[in-house]
Amino acid sequence: MAPLKKKINATASLTHFLSISEKKWGKPNISYNPYKAYMEANKRIPVTESVWIDLSSLKRAGQTYSQLLEEMIEDRKKARLFKDMEQIEKDGEFVEFPW
Repeated sequence: MAPLKKKINATASLTHFLSISEKKWGKPNISYNPYKAYMEANKRIPVTESVWIDLSSLKRAGQTYSQLLEEMIEDRKKARLFKDMEQIEKDGEFVEFPW
C-alpha cells in the first residue's frame, strides 16, 4: 500500500489523470493514465497503404497523428471558408449601405 500512496501523492496535482473505481477486497482500484486528458478517444481510421505513407510524410518529428490531423482539419476549414467567400463574391448580388 505504501507504493500506491507514494504514486498518488506524486500525482496529487494531476488528480484528473487518476481513475478510482469500485473497491475490491476493501481497497480502491486506482489507475493512472497520463494520456487521459489529451488522448481520451482512441479511434481507428482505416486507410490504404499509400495514404498512410503520404500521411506519415506530412508528420513532423515529435508530432502526433492526432496533432497532424487537427492541423489538416484547420487548414481545410480555412480553405473552405476562402472558397465560399470567393464564390459569394463572384455570384452574389450586393447592395450599397446608405451611410
